[in-house]
Amino acid sequence: MKMKKLINIIAIFAMTIQISTAQDLNMAKVAKDWETIKKNFVEEVKKDPELKAVYSNDLDWRINDSTILFEIKESEYTNFHFDKKIGKKYEALRKAYLEKLANNPKYAMPKGNEKDSMLKAYEQQIESLKKDSVNSHKEIATLKQDVRNAKQKLSEKNNKSFVDNVFDNWIIYLIALLELVVIIFLAKKWMSSDDENEELHDRNRELKMQKDSFETQLQRLQNQKPKVETEKEEVKPVVVEPMPKKEAPITKTIFYKYLCQINSADGGFFKRVQDNYDGSSSYYRMFNINDGEADFEFFGDAERAIKKWSSILDSVAEYDGDTDTATKIQTLQSGKVKYDSANERWNVIKKAKLKLY
Repeated sequence: MKMKKLINIIAIFAMTIQISTAQDLNMAKVAKDWETIKKNFVEEVKKDPELKAVYSNDLDWRINDSTILFEIKESEYTNFHFDKKIGKKYEALRKAYLEKLANNPKYAMPKGNEKDSMLKAYEQQIESLKKDSVNSHKEIATLKQDVRNAKQKLSEKNNKSFVDNVFDNWIIYLIALLELVVIIFLAKKWMSSDDENEELHDRNRELKMQKDSFETQLQRLQNQKPKVETEKEEVKPVVVEPMPKKEAPITKTIFYKYLCQINSADGGFFKRVQDNYDGSSSYYRMFNINDGEADFEFFGDAERAIKKWSSILDSVAEYDGDTDTATKIQTLQSGKVKYDSANERWNVIKKAKLKLY
């Protein structure tokens, strides 16, 4: 509403300036029909071929949005692609159009006292609008001050220290701290539980390997057939001799070393040997070690070896069985290895024979 009043002030000032050109126009009635008057003037301009040729968006804006009665000064001709000839033609057409409006009884200015009273009413309206304009400026100044105050308060809020923010929002910070403590507690519990599960898994794997080893040894003993030697009995005279003393059977202790780091190059070899079994790196053990040669057999995590058959089994052994369904490994015949001092490794000179089941 305030902006509309300001526009009306400018329009009335402009109209008063143009009274010298169209002094007999009744500006109140002109203002009422202003849109129609502008439209008719555009049609008059476009009727002239030369003016129509240079008619542009800038000229259209000047006619429809300018508060002055279609006036274009000579200094502005270049803005509308006018030369002096076109400019004089436009000015003549403009004045003729305004005179035509003044001669129209609808827009004619009243005579005598009526004219004076109308002009006085215009002056009073102008004064009223001027006062409204002053009040509008004051209101705009007040709004600007309010904006500056709001910006200052926002700046002061942003410049608060971290401690001030903590005190202002202590509940939020307390909740965040409690959540952090709970997360840390749950993470520690999870890690502790995971470590316990890993230890149980390792223990279970060791027990399973010991069980497989016992089953392998038992199977080997079952496959061995006792040799029975029969000799022809000769009829000899019975001679009573004293009973010989029975000697205690000699038990042979087998010492094992555990082969690690399998490599398939050059027919297969083991790069490292260790005295103690390590379930994560060893899958074979050697025994009967004599003059740089030894026998070796499978000993380790059967399921893991079957899953990695191409690198653990193929390199140093021959085997029968389905790698997709088997879960256990039995050594049918031990293989042989020989120590290569030049390369510091145990070369496979005979692959072990295994059964997967």
